[in-house]
Amino acid sequence: MEIDLSRFSPRTDLIDEVVLDTKTTNEYVMSSKQYQDVFINFVDILSENNQFNKKVGSYVSIEYNNLEDKYNRDTVKEVVTENLKQIMSKYELTQDDKVLVVGLGNQQFMADALGPMSAKEVIVTSHIFEFDPESIKPGTKAVSLLIPGVMGQTGMETADIVKSVASHLKPSLIILIDALATRSIARVNKVIQITDTGIAPGSGIGNNRKALSYEYLNAPCIAIGVATVVGASSIVDETLSFLEKIYGPMPLNDPLYRDMSRLQIISEVLDEKGLNMIVTPKQIDEDVNNLSVVLGEAINEALHVNRSML
Repeated sequence: MEIDLSRFSPRTDLIDEVVLDTKTTNEYVMSSKQYQDVFINFVDILSENNQFNKKVGSYVSIEYNNLEDKYNRDTVKEVVTENLKQIMSKYELTQDDKVLVVGLGNQQFMADALGPMSAKEVIVTSHIFEFDPESIKPGTKAVSLLIPGVMGQTGMETADIVKSVASHLKPSLIILIDALATRSIARVNKVIQITDTGIAPGSGIGNNRKALSYEYLNAPCIAIGVATVVGASSIVDETLSFLEKIYGPMPLNDPLYRDMSRLQIISEVLDEKGLNMIVTPKQIDEDVNNLSVVLGEAINEALHVNRSML
C-alpha cells in the first residue's frame, strides 16, 4: 500500500530547527552568540515567500542546559529579559500605554500549562492606574492579564476570546505565552523562543487554531514559548541517528532512503498505527514550575523599570 507523504510536516515551532545556517540571504539573516552557558540564536525572516513558511519578523531562540539551580534560572531570566526588552523597544511604549499578557494553554495538563502558570507570575497593575493613579511608580506599565483556557473547556475559540478582550482594552502591546513543540528530544524544556510575529496555538502538534497576530488582534504581538513536547517520530528518528553513529550509516539503497526522508517514513508508519504520540518528559512538573517563574519574572522586569518597588 502506498502512503501519501504530502501531508507530512515535521512537528516543530522553533525557528532554529528549520533555519540551520548562520548566514545572510534574501530570505533571512541568522546569527548566534553565547552568554555564559546560554546559547542564543537570532533569526530575522525578510521575505513573505520564504522556504520555511514562517512569517516576516524577528525570532530569538534561547537554549540552556537546565533550570535546576537558582544561578541558572537567574542567568536565563536575565537573557530573556534583555531580549524581550530589545524586541519591545521598537514599539516605544510609554507609561500611558496598556499591555495585555495572555497565558495560552490548558492549566490542567502540565505539558500545556506553561502559559497559564507563567501568566500567574505576572504583576498586574491596570486596576491601580484606574483607582489609585497617585501610587504608581515611574516606569510602571498598565498591565492586564488574561487566561482564556482552551476550546475544550470554554466551547469558544481562544483567539476570539483574546480578540474580544483586546477590542475592549485596546492595548498597545499583547504578550502571548504558550507551550511549543520541538523536533529534538534533547531540546524539550530547554529552549525559549521570543518572536514579534504572534503565534498560532497548537500548530506544532498539528492542532491548528486561529493565529494570534497583529493582523487579527489589531495590536503588536510578542509571543514567548518553550518547547515542552516532542513527537514520537522525532524520538525514533533521533534514536536511529544515534545508532548510525555507533554502527555506521545505512547503505544508500536501504528502503529508508528511497525517494523520501527517514523521518517521513517513521511519521507515516506511526500515524498509520495510531502511535505518533506527542511526548513530554517525566519531570515536566518541575520543569514547568521553574520555567513559569523565569518567564513571569522576565516579563515583569521587562515591563516595569522599578520592578523591586512593586
